[in-house]
Amino acid sequence: MVNSPHAERDRDAPPRRRRRTAYNFFVAGVPAVNAGVVIGHLAGAPGDPLEAGVPAHVALRLVLLNLLIAILLRTGPVTDGAYRAVVALGRGKSPVVRRIAGWAEGYGGLHAGFALSATLWFLVMNHSMLWSDLYPPTCVAVNGFLVVALAGVQVSAVGPARRRAPGLFRVLHRTGTWLVIGLLWLQMDFVLARRHRGTPWTEAVLPAPEFWLLVAITALVVLPWLLLRRVPVEVVRVSGEVVEFRLVLRRPRPGALVVVSRTPLGTCHRFTLVVEPGRAGATLVASRRLDWVSDLVDFPQSHLWVHAAPSSSGSYLGHLHPSAIFIVTGTAITEGLARLARNGNRTELVWVVRGPVRAYGMDFVDRVEALAPDLVIVDTSVQSDVDLLEMARELHAGAGADAVGVAGGREAVRRVRDGLAHDGVPTFGG
Repeated sequence: MVNSPHAERDRDAPPRRRRRTAYNFFVAGVPAVNAGVVIGHLAGAPGDPLEAGVPAHVALRLVLLNLLIAILLRTGPVTDGAYRAVVALGRGKSPVVRRIAGWAEGYGGLHAGFALSATLWFLVMNHSMLWSDLYPPTCVAVNGFLVVALAGVQVSAVGPARRRAPGLFRVLHRTGTWLVIGLLWLQMDFVLARRHRGTPWTEAVLPAPEFWLLVAITALVVLPWLLLRRVPVEVVRVSGEVVEFRLVLRRPRPGALVVVSRTPLGTCHRFTLVVEPGRAGATLVASRRLDWVSDLVDFPQSHLWVHAAPSSSGSYLGHLHPSAIFIVTGTAITEGLARLARNGNRTELVWVVRGPVRAYGMDFVDRVEALAPDLVIVDTSVQSDVDLLEMARELHAGAGADAVGVAGGREAVRRVRDGLAHDGVPTFGG
């Protein structure tokens, strides 16, 4: 390997942890914009702005608007379109432009920011109801329950809580969202009916923006369930550690992400599709160490449920860079193959794996090498002292690539990306 300019660095010193700057910026920025809306409303209100406050119906409208945007941002077409647009705008531009475009990796922060803003508007709405004679205690109680339900969904989605109990997060996120939408229909009826006393329901509710915002929110939540598909699957034990799922899909897109579950309401898992020339359908590769995968092997079934979900992730932003080194570990080789399948960039793929033939079987390794002829395999059963961060630094210095991607175990990915970011090297993946 080429000597790294960072070889003098103390290898035992952990790299400074890079903060999720883009994500946190979006999470904080969206409520700040909403706060500007409050200030603008109060500034234009007649009389004392603090006494006027924000009426409950205005707060409800802003709750619904923020929720609508939060849900819309997580739909497949919008998420995929956003990543593709960023890559199209930043690709081939200067390093500074590409670095700014890379902030799109914090895209999830927009979703979290709008959801947080909706919760804060619920609190404003609760305050308005308490100080108004229009709304009975029942209405205030429903609103308080809405605040608790939406806050519970968001707390379960916080990184540490989500990683500690991913199953609980999915249950709370799904049931909590349904509960919030159901109560919002009740609350909307309360607020608009009280505001327009003596007016027929069709005249008080149907023309209101709040009604149509809630219709749109409900449609966006229901639509993915209407697109749920049950597809045939063949479970193949590649080895004692690795399992393949061969799905029968009509037009699989190489490198796309797919979300599958055993039952319609069961726990979902996300995988990267591997599409091989001359082989029908698509393949998913997973470690048998996952309880869900192990159960599916021990108790095989003929079909899996494929959910409507975004087919792109932050790794897609690697296409901003004309050339890259992509280091993957274990079953994350599928993400590396996905990057090669999308073409358009010069990518050196490095697979760090312990005993590839023993763990995956010769047939699988041959198929991977057929899809990635220039693949570099680093066998950690032979080179046991491999340091991913130092290897990434040396590869980057030797190849002169524009960026380094990494995918695999969470801690390994975090350490490599934080270390390279500290050196000023653009990174992606995870």
